[in-house]
Amino acid sequence: MYYQIEQVLETYGLGDAQTYKGRGVLVCEKNHELWALKEFQGSQEKGEFLYLLGGYLAEQGIVNDRPKKNREGELITEGPDGIRYIMHQWYKGRECDVKNRMDILMTVSHLARFHSAVRGFSCGEETLAYRKESVLSEYSRHNRELIKIRNYIRKRKQKNDFERLFTKCFSDFFEQCLKVEEALQMAEEKEITGKTGICHGDFNQHNILFRAADPVMIHFEKAKYGVQIADFGNFMRKIMEKYNWEESLGTAMLEEYHRVNPLNRGDFLQLYYRLSYPEKFWKIANHYYGSNKVWISNRNLEKLQKEIHQHKSRCRYLTGLLEALNKEV
Repeated sequence: MYYQIEQVLETYGLGDAQTYKGRGVLVCEKNHELWALKEFQGSQEKGEFLYLLGGYLAEQGIVNDRPKKNREGELITEGPDGIRYIMHQWYKGRECDVKNRMDILMTVSHLARFHSAVRGFSCGEETLAYRKESVLSEYSRHNRELIKIRNYIRKRKQKNDFERLFTKCFSDFFEQCLKVEEALQMAEEKEITGKTGICHGDFNQHNILFRAADPVMIHFEKAKYGVQIADFGNFMRKIMEKYNWEESLGTAMLEEYHRVNPLNRGDFLQLYYRLSYPEKFWKIANHYYGSNKVWISNRNLEKLQKEIHQHKSRCRYLTGLLEALNKEV
C-alpha cells in the first residue's frame, strides 16, 4: 500500500518527502515546505475550479490549500490501485477552538472576509455547474423524510424509548419545519435570497488553521456557487448548539460578520430561516431511520433529549433575532 502511495508522490516530485498522517490527508514535508495528499472524488473540471479559486484567493491575500499540479501538469493523479488523488499546499497551525470565544469570532471574521473577497471571482460557466439544490428544495425534502419516518414509527407495535419520545415531540418540531418551508417559499416568490457568490460549502472549526501569520482556509472540495450566508448559518448553528443558544454569543458572531461583510435584509432573513429550521431534529431522525432498528443506541435517545431541551433556548434566541431584524429594517 505504501509503495503505491510512494508512486503517486513521485509524480509530484515528493517521492523522498517525509510523510505523516493528518486529518483526512497524508502530509508531506520537503525542503521546509508542506503538502497534503488526499483522495479526490470530483471531476477534472472540479479540480480545475479549485485550482483557479485557490489562485484567486491567494491574490486577494487569503491563504489557502491551493491544489498543486504534478509533473505532467495535471491536477489529478491516479494511483496503481485506481484511486484518484490530488495534492494541496499545506500549513502548520491549530484549528478553531470552539471553547474559545475569541477563536470563534476570529473564525467568523475570516469567513466574512472570504465571502467579500471571492465575490469578484469568475471562471466562466464552470462555476455555475456546482450549484446544488436550493435551501427550499432541501428543507422540503427533509420534511417529506420526517413524515415518512413518523409514519414508520406509528406502524411499529412495540416502540422503544426513542420512538415514544420522537412521537411525543414530533408535532412541535414539525410545525416549525412547515413554517420555515412556507416562509422560504414566500421569500423565493419575492426574490429575497441574500447575496450570492462562491461558498466554502462545508465550513466548520476544522477548516481554518490559526498560525503566527494570517489564518489559512482549507478543504474547499464542496465549494460551490450559492447564497453565501449559508456558510455562516451552518457554522453559527453548530456553535450555538454547543452554547445552548446563548444570546450574547449569537449577537457577537452576527455583529462581527456584519462588521467585515455588511449584511442586507435578504441575508438577515435567509440566516433567520436557516437557523429556524430544526435541522438537528431531522439529522437525529434520519440517523435513526438509517440504523439497525433492532438495537437503538442510547446515544440517539440522548441526542433527542438534548435537542428537546435546547428547543426552548433556540426559539427564545430566534424570537430576539427576529425582533432585532424588524427594528433594523
